[in-house]
Amino acid sequence: YRAWDAQVEALSKGFHTLSYSRRCAYPSKRKDFENSTIENNAKDLAGLIKTVDDGPVHLGTWTLLWISSRFW
Repeated sequence: YRAWDAQVEALSKGFHTLSYSRRCAYPSKRKDFENSTIENNAKDLAGLIKTVDDGPVHLGTWTLLWISSRFW
């Protein structure tokens, strides 16, 4: 979530921004790694979006940036 600090600051001028840490990822203290599945992380994100605003949203991820920087 901290990797986005510069982007969050810039995007906050025109958008409502939010960054969060997935379950069992730093700084979370959760250790139930068996429950940190793609499905559960997707449900967590969907729940967060519904709680905050219910969309539409623009979603950025570290993995997407990492992959795109290496293949495009």
